[in-house]
Amino acid sequence: PRLILNLGSKKQAESGPFAVDHVTGDNGIVQLAAAKWKDDEVFGLMKLKCYQFDYNSLGQMFIAKGPGLFALDNSKADDEENKRNKKKISLTKRCYALIENFDVLKYDLINNKIEAGAPTDDFITMNYVPVTDKGNGDATNISAGHINARFISVDNRTELSDVYASEGVSFEDQKNIFSGSELLYNGDESMLYVNGSESMPAMLNNAQVVGIEHNIRTGRTKAKPVGISIFSSGDF
Repeated sequence: PRLILNLGSKKQAESGPFAVDHVTGDNGIVQLAAAKWKDDEVFGLMKLKCYQFDYNSLGQMFIAKGPGLFALDNSKADDEENKRNKKKISLTKRCYALIENFDVLKYDLINNKIEAGAPTDDFITMNYVPVTDKGNGDATNISAGHINARFISVDNRTELSDVYASEGVSFEDQKNIFSGSELLYNGDESMLYVNGSESMPAMLNNAQVVGIEHNIRTGRTKAKPVGISIFSSGDF
């Protein structure tokens, strides 16, 4: 692997003799890792594996080219956060998270957004596994051809705000399997919406529907089957 640094002028640097304008890592498998330490113990780890990455300090844009993966190990997060945070999916709670098979991943640090695309005729997969005192919880899996995710800062923590997935999507947890052409996740409401198209109809557990509304926090699902009045697996 190779690392290339493009240096700016001394005037651009806030501290030190120079500033780094651009960083490129390529020419083989490139791996980046960041860890959180508490005393002498690692209690949080992020890892990126790809074939090329570029970071532009002026535009605050990070681009990774794959096929690649991004992994998060937050299994040792503070116990108080697990008790306080009521969201079923949260990257600040004890969890494992994994994004695999992206062709290009862009991280906009200014707007706190991630955009990822899969190789042609393939899908990105996202896996989320909560961790409890009893061990690993039930996994949630999402796959899509293209993904846009936005994050927000809440009380000095970074929370997933919303996700828009398109170009063919699927969602699977312990109780349901959804699929369709596009998916929207609203983190504030803990709501998931799946829509279909003529070529990629919305499907709920192998039944074709017009659209799907799923409350991740309560596990309630509402959908309208094709040609039938609306039904629900429970009230929201």
